[in-house]
Amino acid sequence: MADFGAPRPLENTAAGAVAAARDMVDQFNTARATSNDAGIIAGRQDT
Repeated sequence: MADFGAPRPLENTAAGAVAAARDMVDQFNTARATSNDAGIIAGRQDT
């Protein structure tokens, strides 16, 4: 029977890399949305 409690370094590393990449995308999209809002407030919009 498989020991599901056993560590799986490769899978954990891959999952961590995916999660980190998603976090970076979220941060980038948040920053972009914030800068777009600031541009609209300032009367200009970069498209």
